[in-house]
Amino acid sequence: MMINKCDYHILIVDDLGKNLQVLGSLLRDEGYKISFASSGEETLAVLSDKIDMVLLDVMLPDIDGIEVCKRIRSNEKYKNLPVVFLTAKVDKDTVLKGLEAGGNDYITKPFNRQELLARVQTQIFWIDRLRTLSIENKELKKIQAKDVDKSRMSQDVLNELGLQMEQLEIAKSDFIDMVTRELKKPLSGVIGFADIVQETLTNEDQNTAVAYLQMSVARLKRLVDAAILITELRSGERTPALKKFPVNDLINRSLYESQVIRNEKKVFINKRINPKNIEFIGDEELLVAALTKIVNNAVAASPRAKTINFVVFIEDRRLFIKVKDFGAGFSMRKLKQINEFVHAKKKGNQAMGPGLGMLLTKLVIDAHRGDLLIDNDYKGATVSISFPYQKNE
Repeated sequence: MMINKCDYHILIVDDLGKNLQVLGSLLRDEGYKISFASSGEETLAVLSDKIDMVLLDVMLPDIDGIEVCKRIRSNEKYKNLPVVFLTAKVDKDTVLKGLEAGGNDYITKPFNRQELLARVQTQIFWIDRLRTLSIENKELKKIQAKDVDKSRMSQDVLNELGLQMEQLEIAKSDFIDMVTRELKKPLSGVIGFADIVQETLTNEDQNTAVAYLQMSVARLKRLVDAAILITELRSGERTPALKKFPVNDLINRSLYESQVIRNEKKVFINKRINPKNIEFIGDEELLVAALTKIVNNAVAASPRAKTINFVVFIEDRRLFIKVKDFGAGFSMRKLKQINEFVHAKKKGNQAMGPGLGMLLTKLVIDAHRGDLLIDNDYKGATVSISFPYQKNE
């Protein structure tokens, strides 16, 4: 499907008039609507629902771009707004800080025209897909919420409504399935090629660029893997393969999977398992995937060089696994949204949850008849999961 570029509004943020002029002309010639800001405060002041994407300079005269991005992400209505950083810096620390702040991509100055347009178009493509799914969701809700006297409706009309609902659900599932599965093969190829290239490089700038590429592709691969697993769980293609395994192995595997992210932020793990020889019957692969998401979220919320507490114990015939970070905790609005999602019983409500990681975690825990509890705790937040447990397991 062709994307109509004139439907998309891009905010360009740079304190140099020359850069604003070059970028503005380039993107306007492509058909995009353009707005400008020259400082962090101005960016936050002009930001609105009409803006579809932000090209954000890192070096600004008042608030730096990374702090601006953090403030954008702190507003729930801008959680899906693409933010692409513009900077002359190529050092790894700046790249990492930008991604940690919630940036979607990174473009270095001086700009390469083709690269810039390709990266912008990639973000616009995903916005367009999200819009399409949002429209389909609204249409589906209208159909479901229609207050119709079924006794007066013909069977043909009822069948037509049911068919429309079914087609919308199939369209969403097919789109997610197609995108994730089609992305997996080329992603594996890029990961392998990037590893080979890095082994042959001696230039520090090139090494930094390839390291950023590896980090970005790994991040995308985690999202794709999660989306595929979610699709399989919701469609019934994947059901838990139950077997007995040591809980300590489950914990160690999830920590191993999150090692790269933990090392980037120098986050330490304080692990306590009591008793140490606990065994559990469940699908270890699914539980590792869910627990890894919990650990990754805790690391993302944690300040650099801090500790995350990992506690496992048995109480009242239940197995508890608790992960606590020492970050800022959740806002009351965010915490309410998460808990409404966690406690939703209807399958359809799960699609409107806080993110893929949370949805995957909930699906896995539900499949094991477990409970999920998320709450602010002393200096941070705690995610607690529990499962029915028999001593003879």
